[in-house]
Amino acid sequence: MGTETETALGEGAAASEGGSRTGARVTRRQVLKYGLAGAAGVLAGGYLTQRLFRSAALESTATVLKGNAPAGELWEAWKKRGWAREARHYLKVGSNVLCKLCPNDCLLQPNDRGRCRNRVNKEGKLYTLVYGNPCTFHPDPVEKKPLYCSVENPSSGKA
Repeated sequence: MGTETETALGEGAAASEGGSRTGARVTRRQVLKYGLAGAAGVLAGGYLTQRLFRSAALESTATVLKGNAPAGELWEAWKKRGWAREARHYLKVGSNVLCKLCPNDCLLQPNDRGRCRNRVNKEGKLYTLVYGNPCTFHPDPVEKKPLYCSVENPSSGKA
């Protein structure tokens, strides 16, 4: 037989390998209960963190530019060139307008510019400042387009 230390080590190893220590036994029900509670806590913490950062980001970008509408000669030049036109998708609310083009739903007082900086309330009407300005331009020739399928070729001899 071994010494007392070897016997004590052997008993401790047997207990840690699933021996019959009654105080350390955990049931499946307890594992599920604590595991689900921990998962719910992690999810709730993540949700609250996301809401906190999202609300802070929305507050920083949610400002309507007060009194930033073009005026005077600049406004007249934009209207003359056709860049400023009455917009669509808005509701009149007295002298204010509610832009319904995007999910921001900007409520603009007279001479205010929206969050997108493209919409302006002038005298109770919503104007767009980007009408007729292309966002992209591709100088591809028409010959590159696959139009051979839609037009019959008269030289092919097919009737």
